[in-house]
Amino acid sequence: MYRKLTGTSCWVAFSLFVCFCDPTDPPEVQWYDELLLAEPGNVYEVTFDTAVDSLAVQTEYVGRDQLLLTPLHDLAAKAIIIKADDLRGRVTGKWKRYFQLVEGYGIHHSAGLICQSLASVDKLNRAYLSFLLRKRCELWLHGWNHFLSDSRAEFQGSSYQQQYDHLRMSVDIVQEQLGYTMHTFGAPGNRLDDNTTLALNAIPEIKVWLAGKEDGGLFDIPIAWVTEYPSGTLRPPEQFLSRFDMFRERDAILLQLHPNAYDDAEFGYLSTVLDSLTSLDSRIFMTPYQYYIRVTDRDVISVFKIDETKYRLNFTAAKFGHLVEFDQPYTLSIH
Repeated sequence: MYRKLTGTSCWVAFSLFVCFCDPTDPPEVQWYDELLLAEPGNVYEVTFDTAVDSLAVQTEYVGRDQLLLTPLHDLAAKAIIIKADDLRGRVTGKWKRYFQLVEGYGIHHSAGLICQSLASVDKLNRAYLSFLLRKRCELWLHGWNHFLSDSRAEFQGSSYQQQYDHLRMSVDIVQEQLGYTMHTFGAPGNRLDDNTTLALNAIPEIKVWLAGKEDGGLFDIPIAWVTEYPSGTLRPPEQFLSRFDMFRERDAILLQLHPNAYDDAEFGYLSTVLDSLTSLDSRIFMTPYQYYIRVTDRDVISVFKIDETKYRLNFTAAKFGHLVEFDQPYTLSIH
C-alpha cells in the first residue's frame, strides 16, 4: 500500500527530489510532491510528532521480520510488481490512459520498452517518456525489436552475439535518448534460451530478470499468472482477485499486463482490481529494481527506538539508497 509523505525534510540529512506539475504535464494527472532518499553508509535520527508504534524503547530492530514492525516497514514489505509489456517510443492513447490510471493511485509501476522504437521517436514522445521517469515508473528492457515467430524469437534460437548486440544497443539508446540507465530485462513473449543467460551476464547494467531463470546469475522475479487469459485479455475482477490469492505466499507477486490491447471494459476491470490491491495492508507496489534493492539490503538496515517518538535509522551497511515514506509528520537529522 502506498503511503504519501506528510513530513518535513532536513536538507542536510536526505537528498530531496521534488516533482511539480508543469504546463507540459498531461492534463488531469496529479503527481506526488517529494521523495526522500536515505543514503547508504549514513545514520539518521527521525523524530515524529506523536508515537507511531508500541515497540520497546532503547531496543534495536534488525532484519526483515523486525523491520516490518518499525517506521521502515515498507522497506521489508511484500511486493506487488506491475509488469506492463510492449511500450514503444510513440506512446499511444491507450498507454497514456493506462499511465494516468495507475499514477492516479500513487503506486510504483513498470513498463517494458521496445527500445529500437527510440531511434525515430519525436521530441514530444521523448519528453513524455522522460516525464514518466520523473514519476513512479521504471522502464525496463523488453527487447530491441520484439521479434517473435512460431519457431524462434528475439531471445530464443538466435546467436549469443545477436542477443548481446540487441541488449547492448537497447541499454545504450535509452541512455542516449532519455539519460536513463535500464536495470531490468524481460524477454518478448517470455521466450529465452541459454544464450540469453550468457548475454545478460555480459551487460553489467542489468541486474533484474523478469520471468527469467533462477540460476541465470541475475535477480529473477517469476510471473504470477493472474492478470490475463489469454495474453492481452484482462480477466474480470473476481477471477483476477481469486487467482491473486493463490500466490499469497510469494514475497513478490509479478502481474503481467498489455495495456495497449485493452478496451473500455478492461480499463474498468483494472481500476476495480487496483481499488482492491491498494487497500491491502500486507503488500505495497514496487518497481522491479526497487524490489531488488530492498531485498538486497533489508537484512542489514536497522532501527533503534530511542524513545517514544525518536528513532535511529542505520543505513551503514546498505549498498543502495532507499526511498523512505512515513505515515506521520517528522523531522530529521544526520549523524
